[in-house]
Amino acid sequence: MARIVLQTRRDRRSFDRGEAVQRAGGPMKIACVGWGSLVWSPADLPIVGGWRLNGPALPVEFTRQSKDGRMTLVITDGAKPVTVFWSELEATSPDEARKMLGAREGVPNANIPSSIGLWQSGASTADAVASVIADWAVAAKLEGVVWTALPPKFGVKTITPSADQVIAYLAALQGEPRRRAEEYIRRAPLQIATAYRQRIERTLGWISVA
Repeated sequence: MARIVLQTRRDRRSFDRGEAVQRAGGPMKIACVGWGSLVWSPADLPIVGGWRLNGPALPVEFTRQSKDGRMTLVITDGAKPVTVFWSELEATSPDEARKMLGAREGVPNANIPSSIGLWQSGASTADAVASVIADWAVAAKLEGVVWTALPPKFGVKTITPSADQVIAYLAALQGEPRRRAEEYIRRAPLQIATAYRQRIERTLGWISVA
């Protein structure tokens, strides 16, 4: 797997100058980072050239209970960072890319600013995850990056469930909800080797098929 080396501040200034030229004479280079079903089922998201393995290292975990019963991967405070995926998008601006990802994720337009992350070249970063993505993006010579920023959720509460809670919940599922939940765990890219996933594999036997 290729290793990305972060640029120095001097390199960043050089890139910022080159960025203005690119904006004036060619399309912007905008990417999406992903780690869950987006990778194996991008649907209408206009990715270019498939997914690449050497995205930023982000703290993702199976901590969001979806409406259909799955426990999905989201950015989770305190989780061990894993290297995620990325792909360029056919988008003319970071804002357009954000709306595209929001549509794929089923996020209402009013919730896109809070649920779809966005970094643009030259912008300040508000948190640790955005800073990691910004450093990686500058090194990759990108002008914009979007990502899913939905929070952990368990039941109806915006909380981070423990591994024991997630396993107990998954083990109790029956029928179609269990099938969907198992499929999601098994199809998650092997590269996304989180702590909860290892526990789920040992306890429920839901080994990766990715």
